[in-house]
Amino acid sequence: MRVRNICKQEGKFVESQGLFSDWIALVRAEYLEMPSLALTKSQMRRLWALDATACDAIIEVLTASEFLYQRADRTFTRRDVQPSR
Repeated sequence: MRVRNICKQEGKFVESQGLFSDWIALVRAEYLEMPSLALTKSQMRRLWALDATACDAIIEVLTASEFLYQRADRTFTRRDVQPSR
């Protein structure tokens, strides 16, 4: 599956595969740096100044690769980290 990011620049939509992969790497790095990080979509959007489309696409890639998963409380966290008790 090829994933693309559509960014709005000067009123025109352009494909930006490089920029999209940079965002995925940034989000992944934040979760690796803070293993217990658990964020909702809304929190992700505020933290990284993402629009809804970009945020959804990043989440799709990171959940499809089984790096993140969505917990019952609607937060996204790393799949390989056990919840604290």
